[in-house]
Amino acid sequence: MAKKKQKTKNTGEVKCFWKNLMLYLALLIACFSYALNYGGFFPYTLLYLTLFLPLMNLFHLLITAKMLRMSERLNSRIFIKGETVNYRFTLNNTSCFYMPYIDIHMHTETRIIFEGLKDVRVSVAPFSVRQIKYDFPLALRGKYSIGVERVRIHDLMGLFTFTFHPREKKYILVKPRILNRGYNIIPDSHAYEGQQNLESRKHGNDELSDIRKYVYGDSLKKIHWKLSAKLDKTMVRETFSEPDNSAVIFFNLNSTLYKDNSELMDKDALLKEDCLIEELVAEINHLFKNHIPIKLLFNKDSLNCMSISSLAEFNSTYEYLSELNFNHLEHNRKNLDFSNSMEGDGSLKYIFTLTLDGDMVDEILKLSNKGANVTLYYIDYKSDDDKSEDMFEKIQEVFEKSGIRAVRLEPCMDWLESQQFDMQDKPA
Repeated sequence: MAKKKQKTKNTGEVKCFWKNLMLYLALLIACFSYALNYGGFFPYTLLYLTLFLPLMNLFHLLITAKMLRMSERLNSRIFIKGETVNYRFTLNNTSCFYMPYIDIHMHTETRIIFEGLKDVRVSVAPFSVRQIKYDFPLALRGKYSIGVERVRIHDLMGLFTFTFHPREKKYILVKPRILNRGYNIIPDSHAYEGQQNLESRKHGNDELSDIRKYVYGDSLKKIHWKLSAKLDKTMVRETFSEPDNSAVIFFNLNSTLYKDNSELMDKDALLKEDCLIEELVAEINHLFKNHIPIKLLFNKDSLNCMSISSLAEFNSTYEYLSELNFNHLEHNRKNLDFSNSMEGDGSLKYIFTLTLDGDMVDEILKLSNKGANVTLYYIDYKSDDDKSEDMFEKIQEVFEKSGIRAVRLEPCMDWLESQQFDMQDKPA
């Protein structure tokens, strides 16, 4: 969609250039015909002025481009979802020439995420400053570019342009909110084990229980440096103080929400992804507060594991999830076999996925039949046969009979209704 709009805009600019060129050539031919037929001072003066008009026009453009100053300012680079970003873009004309045609193009990501933000055309008087500022609430988690992508100055005749790019491409990181969910229920047995885990960590127990290969997310404190040097690969050690009753969370990063397997941003898809990640963060926070160690599994390129049993590990996981991208392209989405990966450890299992399908339902049922306490969070169900609400009711019945707690999430932005987008364009 964005590429299509960009292509249409470029085609329009080319058409405008040829239109202006044809008008100039028509004027030049008319002046030449006038001078040829009538002669005299005035006709030839008009002809020479017309001939030199593009050069004077180009000289004016170069001087104004050289004397134009730009600056950008943000109130911060890191935000929590729901906070407001204040962006200021300033144009300073230090020349004595008037600048009538200045196009300010915003980043594509910025226009998609912040509705109401548009490319603008401004003019700047001699020795004056013009400022564009906009304040808007941040409704979606993630890392994305913000602000002006380029500034294009047009000459008076519409034949030449000069393009500026900001020295630095500005990014902001929007972290998900950490919410307290009332429906997050931990079985009494696991809550009691959480208290035991806390006591165990307080008294300490460094007796070695196992040595294994390092996986992404392991704490650097666990690395067995001597053995790693001998084997020429990173090994970590586990102690008895690390309980085997941790909660295991599988986070499915496969997404089919983007149209035509495109990498271009889609606001509806981003909203659903944002909803799922925020729910994941809320669940991790809830388990962490109850002193239950967590193993987070997710499928990014390969199966990754992050352990969360300390405040430092929780914070690093929270930072990682803030800018984590889903697997949008089809060749990056691999078949899932998470029931085997989640075996062992504790019986408390959580599954987070954007879309359910028949294969995933079978995997979840398989995990439940092995005696696991399974909780599922999902948004949509993918089925070629039935896409009605009855299908969700049927799925809920199947999960209830198997003792699986299934929560269907509904993305919404009601909390944002009181906050309005505000954009101002005025001389400073």
